[in-house]
Amino acid sequence: MSMFRAGELNRWISIIKPMQVKKGSFTSTKETAIYEDIPAQIRPMRGRERLEAKAITNTENFVVTIRYRDGIDATCKVKYKGHTYEVQSVVNTVTADRYLELYCIEKTR
Repeated sequence: MSMFRAGELNRWISIIKPMQVKKGSFTSTKETAIYEDIPAQIRPMRGRERLEAKAITNTENFVVTIRYRDGIDATCKVKYKGHTYEVQSVVNTVTADRYLELYCIEKTR
């Protein structure tokens, strides 16, 4: 049984992850899209969710829900329509590998 009705994952996002790049004796970090154009639901956090996430003040707080994908963690960023959201935590809902909730902040708009 699905957690979402058709059309609720109605935003198209990209997941960006920093990757270590080694050139000769130098190592640098490059942000790479690990998933592009995936369906998601983006919604502002409610008060209780902010308390549970121990959210930082003076930021915009969002929950991004996507279908389960490997490799997504708190080092990732979500890009949507020119906005970048920093992932603070990742929750595998019902631990069934069906959906992930990404608790995110946007420091500047």
